[in-house]
Amino acid sequence: MKRARIQRTSVKIISTSCANMIFYLPKSQNVTVKRKTVYDLFKA
Repeated sequence: MKRARIQRTSVKIISTSCANMIFYLPKSQNVTVKRKTVYDLFKA
């Protein structure tokens, strides 16, 4: 139950943060930044 709840909130955080990052970063870096944020969130 805990993991499912964490995943649901982290998905919201990822979607909002990625939306913000896409505006500021060039397209070539978008994919790597997304992957990094997802990895960091699940690692933490």
